[in-house]
Amino acid sequence: MIPVLYTAGKSAEEITPMGALTDTISCSTTEERNGVYETTLVYPSSGELAEEIQPERIVYVKTNDTDDPQPMRIVTVTKEQDNTMTIYAQHVSYQLNGVVVMPFTASGIQDALSKLSAYAPEFTFSSNNDSTAPFTVSTPTSLRSLLGGTEGSLLDVYGGEYHFDGWNITFDRARGTDRGALIAYGKNLTDLSAENDLSDAVTGVLLSK
Repeated sequence: MIPVLYTAGKSAEEITPMGALTDTISCSTTEERNGVYETTLVYPSSGELAEEIQPERIVYVKTNDTDDPQPMRIVTVTKEQDNTMTIYAQHVSYQLNGVVVMPFTASGIQDALSKLSAYAPEFTFSSNNDSTAPFTVSTPTSLRSLLGGTEGSLLDVYGGEYHFDGWNITFDRARGTDRGALIAYGKNLTDLSAENDLSDAVTGVLLSK
């Protein structure tokens, strides 16, 4: 798919297409399970829409084989010496980092998602998990941190996997389908490597009197 540039906007209703980035040299996306979701594009500085590629604008890119093209918000645009531009963008769900949620308590995951959605009405939140374990926000916290990545987050309390699809956020017990496939070396696992890194190891302790 050819990436498509859109205007900046907070919601899907606020953005409009500006044109296809047909001159794109390369486009790669990294999506980790419950982790980073970001895209890097390389575009010629002399490209047709080069001057329109600006931070905060949206680029729709195909990120995997099953999802529709995803809106990625441009964070940085770097002009390189070889007359190309490197564009770094993050999934629009990252804008929830700037939404501060005040302390509250919830009677379960559905109640928690309902209360969080009030802070970001441009997003929809859903889950197939009906756990009634209590959820508590004790200090003002960014909404995306409450989804996962911090102690006491939804991910920490309930477990599960997120699926970010545009402005729709699904938090289910598991993403995808268990087809019973067995990963075996020499069959469908062709390579495996292990890295032993001691760069952050403690090598001494200093005691002061």
